[in-house]
Amino acid sequence: DIKLEARRPHMHAEVPENVQRLIRDCWNQDPGLRPSIRQVRERLEAMLGESKEEESQAKAHQGSLNRIRRSNSHVLQANLLHQILPPKIASLLSRGLKVEAEEYDPVTIFFSDIVGFTDLSSSLPPQKVMDMLDRLYTSLDHLCGDAELFKVETIGDAYMC
Repeated sequence: DIKLEARRPHMHAEVPENVQRLIRDCWNQDPGLRPSIRQVRERLEAMLGESKEEESQAKAHQGSLNRIRRSNSHVLQANLLHQILPPKIASLLSRGLKVEAEEYDPVTIFFSDIVGFTDLSSSLPPQKVMDMLDRLYTSLDHLCGDAELFKVETIGDAYMC
């Protein structure tokens, strides 16, 4: 038995236990104790059935996870809308409604751009540039808030309200 066992291929740990048992049964030295081809087929079909059931359960679980992700995505999307748009517009978009264009009496748009920003930012460490922009935009945000202005956008060194 020991000599014969040494000639058998090594079964890796990844091979499922039921498959290992089937292989060992097929290796039995006594041909009368080895499973017939019909028994091998039945055992393999049973294993495949278990595998398909596990796969089905995994798909159902994945479907649940996808529903949760979609739900969380809608919440995040709604939160983002309320952070970047006026409340009235964010509310309409959150509910999937169309936003109609509105007319206003004459308005003023403030647009700022830092002259020489590219040269300045290339000569400073990134953290200093970020600190400078943070201080500047925090001040502008407070001014817009005090004057009840709507901040439209901040991109790089450009600010619009």
